[in-house]
Amino acid sequence: MPPLQRCLRRVTSARRRVRTVRAALIGGLLATLATVTAIVGPAADAEDAPAGYELPADPNTIENLTPAQARRLVETFSGVDVQNRDVRFGGKMLRFCLPLNGLKKLDVATATELSRYSKGPLLLNGLTTLDAETAKALAAFKEGDQLHLLGLTDLDADTATALADYTGHLRLDEKFVKAFLAKHPCDKDTAVAHAALLHGNLSSVKTLDADTAQALAKYRGGPLFLDGLTALDADTAKALADWKGQHLSFSRLSTLDAETARGLAGFQGNLLLLDGLTSLDADTATALAEFKGQLLSLNGLTALDADPAKALAESRGQLLRLLRLHTMDAETAKVLAEFAGQNLDLGLTTLDADTARALAEFKGSRLSLRSLTTLDAETAAALAQYAGLLDVSDDTVKKSIAKLPLTKDTALTHAAFAAFAGG
Repeated sequence: MPPLQRCLRRVTSARRRVRTVRAALIGGLLATLATVTAIVGPAADAEDAPAGYELPADPNTIENLTPAQARRLVETFSGVDVQNRDVRFGGKMLRFCLPLNGLKKLDVATATELSRYSKGPLLLNGLTTLDAETAKALAAFKEGDQLHLLGLTDLDADTATALADYTGHLRLDEKFVKAFLAKHPCDKDTAVAHAALLHGNLSSVKTLDADTAQALAKYRGGPLFLDGLTALDADTAKALADWKGQHLSFSRLSTLDAETARGLAGFQGNLLLLDGLTSLDADTATALAEFKGQLLSLNGLTALDADPAKALAESRGQLLRLLRLHTMDAETAKVLAEFAGQNLDLGLTTLDADTARALAEFKGSRLSLRSLTTLDAETAAALAQYAGLLDVSDDTVKKSIAKLPLTKDTALTHAAFAAFAGG
């Protein structure tokens, strides 16, 4: 064989040996990496979780938690039933909780990971302080319906406002809440925090200006009870109407002018409760009739004339409630029966036949007269002409039937009473 060919053959053979050795080295390295990954977990967690780290069976024993450990806990923990520490709820069991009551501190990144827990309540009762950024991260906890922070002893207004973005049930120590509210009166800077800490019950607020109402409209929870207010101006009413919740209540607002009523009627929720109003003129009734929600409640009215009744009948809602209206004449009943909604709830305790005939013309699906204490035969026969569901208490029906012997002349009336039974 020529010298050149022998040289080329030696070079080729050497290259093959090099490739074989290199393949073996790469294979060994990959196997080693796979073993390491199996022991310590994904590379992204290697920095935060030491090799062989195991989360304890009881999360309450955890005193420090990194973001990666929190992520692993959220993904793998199946939840546990815990007795509620909040005595206001009678020790009721909380289902599928993630209890981390041993944690004494929490950073933003770890809070962000914990906020992704989706099986049930998140319990962080070991925390005594919380900054605004961490509170904001916790407020993103969407899936669980309760966030417990019963150990907090210090909270500034900014942190409380950040927590107010949480849309579930926020549980804080009642004494701590009272101390915080006393230290931070309700104003435009703290209104949302007040609403969140009191679960929307702002009955302690006696006055409200437009700026504070505008801030309060950013509250994301509900319902909102402003049952301590005795006066309200138009600008404040318009600001409150921008609130995106569903249930707005004023139980001590005894008077309302048309302009303020028009402002409140712009509320786009389902329930507007004005149960403090004791009188209503036609202009104010016309303004309130612009409310487009499901229920307009005027349970404070004890008298209603035909003109405001006619205006209310134009209401765009589905349910009109007047439960303290104990008497009504036929003229008022006739115009009120023109209400275009589906449900008319009246608090009448007595009813004559003419008024009953007028109410029977109501075209909605349900007429409620559960406060009636007695019915005579003529009134019962008149009510029986109503084509929808007539809701009268069983006791009233039974007492009325007992007073009326069954004869050929009263058979139709008995049939009418029987139609009311079970209402």
